[in-house]
Amino acid sequence: MANTPNTTYVPGIGGAPFGNLQANALGSDYALNSAYGASTTDLISRSVREAIFDAAPAKYNILKLLFEQPFETVDTDEVYYREQTFGRSPLVANAITAAQAGVVGNTVTGNYTVTAATITNITLDMVVGFNDAQNLKGIVRAIVGNVLSIESNTSMGLPAAAVGDILIPMSTFRTDGQSLFQTYQRVQTIERYNYLQGFLRARRWGVIEMKKFENRAVTNYLDKDRDELMKQLRLDVFATFVNGTRGEFRTAVGEPGKTMGGFWPTMQAAGSASATTTTAGLQATLEALAFATDYKSEGGVRFIVAVPRLINEVNKLYKQVLTRYTPSDKIADLELDELRFGGLRFVFVPCMLLQEPSLFPLSFSSKIFVLDLETIKPCQMKGIPSFNMGGTLMMEGPNGSREQFKDLYVEAHMSLIMDNPLSSFSIDVL
Repeated sequence: MANTPNTTYVPGIGGAPFGNLQANALGSDYALNSAYGASTTDLISRSVREAIFDAAPAKYNILKLLFEQPFETVDTDEVYYREQTFGRSPLVANAITAAQAGVVGNTVTGNYTVTAATITNITLDMVVGFNDAQNLKGIVRAIVGNVLSIESNTSMGLPAAAVGDILIPMSTFRTDGQSLFQTYQRVQTIERYNYLQGFLRARRWGVIEMKKFENRAVTNYLDKDRDELMKQLRLDVFATFVNGTRGEFRTAVGEPGKTMGGFWPTMQAAGSASATTTTAGLQATLEALAFATDYKSEGGVRFIVAVPRLINEVNKLYKQVLTRYTPSDKIADLELDELRFGGLRFVFVPCMLLQEPSLFPLSFSSKIFVLDLETIKPCQMKGIPSFNMGGTLMMEGPNGSREQFKDLYVEAHMSLIMDNPLSSFSIDVL
């Protein structure tokens, strides 16, 4: 390869030994694209702003909210947890039963078949209500398989039942002098589980390369590169906390490992409420699902997480039509910090990253997640840090490495526990 000859700086041409046309720094785009013979000189350095601007979307407060809660510590990389159920559920009829007319001074009996899934919380001597116009009641006298033999109140009848009708396990019943218990029950639980997942991102720098950037860098590139390493790992964790699938993968070298489930797949698996609507039906859908999933105590807060465009649509539904302005008003304020109705409370959390195609499916830009964040907890394994940052040794000192490069890395190892997915819901907005 031929050596580049020494260059001479000639500021002007001919009888004009001055001018700006040749006064361009090395690497000048103007000198490259000019049609008038512009050239460059190493006597001038490029004017480069030291701080590199971060153009990444910044609205992902949901990640901060998720990690505001302290990490739960588990002993292995699998976490199992149980939920106590409500302890009672309506009975669902699974066959047609004819009505029984009342007989004065006597009782009547009807056999009601219910689904196997709903019979678990019923025992003998339990009072059962019906959804009939007369508001009739009966008591369970016998249970054979999924068939309940129900006896009426004295002089009262029993209503008919069709497939899908609801019977109400109202209460227990006992009398004075009774010599046995019939209404035995035990607490019921649902087991859920998740895996802990490992995350890692790294940068490699040649030893001399790194020193050159430390000694003569014209920007804060090295600092930005290190910051970017952590930010990208946080985004990995964020995307997985939202949409990770519990399971396993193999690495390129064939090593298998566990993957964690995010809150959205966990909600789907648990049967959390969801709906699809247009903006015209959004208010009614939001309120219907909010009431149907209200497991919170008085004053409890849930969080509405969506892209700012959809947050704005919800704000407009509740504020735009009824907002009035005077001629002196100079700001049209259509934002709400909090939404309250029917004793329920919701806080808005705009999340621009839900529309980022490098993080989520395109459908997520049209989703509204309403989350009970008190039920979503990050967890880590005992003795393993949830986040860790470090670097490999270089050829420095008696305990250095023979490698002529330095690897910088950030890693994470964690999962989430979602105690009651049914208190959260989602809406797809068309």
